[in-house]
Amino acid sequence: LVRSLCVQGASGSGKSSAVGLQIARALLADRQVVLHIVASKPEDRKWWQERFREAGREKELVIFAPDQPWRCLLYTSD
Repeated sequence: LVRSLCVQGASGSGKSSAVGLQIARALLADRQVVLHIVASKPEDRKWWQERFREAGREKELVIFAPDQPWRCLLYTSD
């Protein structure tokens, strides 16, 4: 597994749909790989859910979100 990766290109040039798709599929094909994915856009979550389904790993996907059983709470002390 590479230590870092940089894919550059103009908006709409296919970074996620081409390069990102192939990288995601390769990573998910290896059952020893564990991913921590931060989905900043609503469509990102659906995209990753589909990738996990394609790889037959949908039961391994744990989603932290307000509409899910898993949540992350932030506490502050004032």
